[in-house]
Amino acid sequence: MNEHVQPLASDDLPALCVEEQIIAKSRTTYGRLPMMEELFEQFQATLILTLNDYLSTKTDVTLKSFDYVSFGGALEAFPDPSLFGVTVTDPWGGTVAVVAEPELIFPVIQTMLGGRPSSSSLKSRNFTSLEKRIAAKFYDVVMRELARKLSEVTPVTFRVDTLKEDPEEMDFVSLDSACAKVVMEISLEEQSGLITFIIPYIAFETVSAAFSQPFRGGDIGGKDIWRKAMSNTLQGTDVLLTAVLKEIAVPLHEVLSWKQDQVLDIGVDTEQDVLVTCNEQQMFQAAMGCRKNGSVALKISNTLTEVDD
Repeated sequence: MNEHVQPLASDDLPALCVEEQIIAKSRTTYGRLPMMEELFEQFQATLILTLNDYLSTKTDVTLKSFDYVSFGGALEAFPDPSLFGVTVTDPWGGTVAVVAEPELIFPVIQTMLGGRPSSSSLKSRNFTSLEKRIAAKFYDVVMRELARKLSEVTPVTFRVDTLKEDPEEMDFVSLDSACAKVVMEISLEEQSGLITFIIPYIAFETVSAAFSQPFRGGDIGGKDIWRKAMSNTLQGTDVLLTAVLKEIAVPLHEVLSWKQDQVLDIGVDTEQDVLVTCNEQQMFQAAMGCRKNGSVALKISNTLTEVDD
């Protein structure tokens, strides 16, 4: 990703002396943030896992662009209405913004209300109070995951403070302030839409050196990130548990003599623990009991395998 420069109009340059041209260009040339660029590249994968769990539906996330623009330029070309999440940062002390286009917000709201993302065309309309509250929770989830990713370089937390629908109300920094504008596409089943992060340089001014350093390859957060991500994914997997009352050795000729409705005494009473296994791996011992509805229940009394936190 290359440094982005907003040039002056060619008609204006001849009217300026050399010194003025140098000053004008310095105001519109923004230093790159290689480490932040790489963190957003990795953020794609972690956000997929987070949204899969939060929305309980298959999602996909793609980084579309990472540009260096002025704050005024970053606010251009958003559809009407748009819902900007104004986010405060700690300990940076600055403010960043996140905004998802209606093509993403409305399917997210439908999913969070228990429905399925609609593929029908969306009509432009203002957001209701309920929709704003749901959107704010969605923004919080996304920004919380982004904070975890950025904290691999420098600690930070994000909190959505207010929601604004008019770009002209976004006045927490001047329009000519340098910004990183990051656009990602999020897909929910057949629906997809863009989410944009607007991060003014002044928001992370105290830690800017951490994001300006070159990325030299490798895993920024180490292999533990992927181990935790895999663990979280596996925790949602269905497994088959088998409760073993007792294992006994019986001669084959006795087994062949068994008949329908015959009662077999295996020497197990109600106070004896059963062994619970998963794929022939002993998991734990459990006491048997009955619930009020008559179904048999097990109460774990002893764990037989180590479980990592």
